[in-house]
Amino acid sequence: SEGDIGPDGVELAFDGIAEGSPLVVKRVKDIGNLSFKPPWKENPIKITEFLRGQRVPLSRRGEAEVVCLVPPEESPHILAVYVQNSNHGEGAGKWVARSRDNNDSFVT
Repeated sequence: SEGDIGPDGVELAFDGIAEGSPLVVKRVKDIGNLSFKPPWKENPIKITEFLRGQRVPLSRRGEAEVVCLVPPEESPHILAVYVQNSNHGEGAGKWVARSRDNNDSFVT
């Protein structure tokens, strides 16, 4: 699913996440090249590959924002990524939420 940007900001909803789970917004350069599963893909791909496929310029990929679930003592899980439109200035883009399989578990 995609997040909508309204007058009060962005609202993203994630199924299967326990209330109080540690969600943070980070930049790709701060989390490394974790995997992300776009809704239209069968298997996860590296976040930098996803951004390249979305035509995000190489110089901007590290600055892309991601919403991560950060379970204690585990690597972060990317839940959504902000894809900035390369033809427009800041703020022109969309949030893309990861596809959730029946096998996914986000219990923390």
